Amino acid sequence: MFAKTFIFSSMLLAAATTLTSASYSISYPGSGVVWKKGDKVQVKWSASGQVEKLIDIRLVHGNAENLLFNFNLCTNVNPWDGQCDYVVGSDIPSGIDYAVTAGKEPQNYGYSSYFTIQANGPLPENKGCPNMGGKLCPKTLPCCSSSGFCGDSVAHCGTGCVPKFSFNGQCVIPGSQSTVITPVAKVGTKTSPVVITSSKSKKCGTKVCTKSLPCCSASKKCGKSCGKGCKPELSFAGKCARS
Repeated sequence: MFAKTFIFSSMLLAAATTLTSASYSISYPGSGVVWKKGDKVQVKWSASGQVEKLIDIRLVHGNAENLLFNFNLCTNVNPWDGQCDYVVGSDIPSGIDYAVTAGKEPQNYGYSSYFTIQANGPLPENKGCPNMGGKLCPKTLPCCSSSGFCGDSVAHCGTGCVPKFSFNGQCVIPGSQSTVITPVAKVGTKTSPVVITSSKSKKCGTKVCTKSLPCCSASKKCGKSCGKGCKPELSFAGKCARS
């Protein structure tokens, strides 16, 4: 089953949504979770907005910007069920860079954090940002924070940032010309562990959209209107969804 591998680019997240602020938020599995062969596990998520009629729960792995599809854990599930049961197979290659997606169409996917599966073979050494599946931080989320997550905020790129796991070996906020050295409080470095995102802190008109006004409208104004015309690439966390 692993021979049939398909590539999902992070550009899928920048596609315009076909539903009105459809959103799937996966609460399990997540960072620190280890699945072992034979384990009976339960993927958990919440849905909001005008969701799809049926969704698939997929296992994926690899770089956050270029995830590879393994197989469906559950198929054609009612999105409001919020859970799906699966028994971990013995043929899954052991790895530290697995994640789960929820949704039917790629532009509506919700993503889990990276987690570990220990089934077939030894686990690889983690040589990257600790909670990012052994990967170095990508250009879109360049800084490895003290708590082991990649991001582009001052909390990620400031005090405690780990240069050797960060993009180009530097703790630099996108758009900044120099390494961040000003001491800052460790605020929220672990509050946003979902790793699949294309947020680049781009301006929506004259402002950068925030958690309270997350969506960039067709007229390039930040607000809570996350439906038709919303620009995910300019919205908070790279998606058209209310927080």
